[in-house]
Order: sequence, then C-alpha cells, then structure tokens
Amino acid sequence: MSDLTLPANSKTYQKVSAGRCRLDCMEKCSCMAYTYNNYNGCSLWEGDLIDLQQSGVADGRAGAEIYIRLAASEPELQIGNGSTRT
Repeated sequence: MSDLTLPANSKTYQKVSAGRCRLDCMEKCSCMAYTYNNYNGCSLWEGDLIDLQQSGVADGRAGAEIYIRLAASEPELQIGNGSTRT
C-alpha cells in the first residue's frame, strides 16, 4: 500500500538493506508490516497497526509505502477511512 501516514509504533533499524528488511519481517511471526526507504531505513511493526491512514497530512511519515502481511484467508484490508484494498 502506498501514500499512507504510517503508524508510530515501529521498531526502526538504520543500517539494513531493503531485502534484509523484508526478510527480517518475513522471518518473525509477530511482524505485521514493514517499510523501507533510504532516508529512514527499515521499520517493522509487531502487533496492531495503530493509526494507519490514507496520507493527507504533510509530515515526516506521510506518503510512505508499507508492506502488510495478511493471511491467505484475508484477501482484503480495510483501512481507516473505510475504504478496502485487496
């Protein structure tokens, strides 16, 4: 998903690659989502994604892209504004 204001409850790692960030999340059962960019590094979310919203606020967390893990039985994700993403 892209153009989102990211939740604040992440764990951030500065010196990892995008591929390592993805693998770190995939290897942890508790990892619910991750994001990576060259400026902020890797951020992982464990547990609930609190305050995940469509971007519209011009702050440091706005407009980002996040990769959210879903179970195969959950083909759709409902986001804060009531819209659904597949």
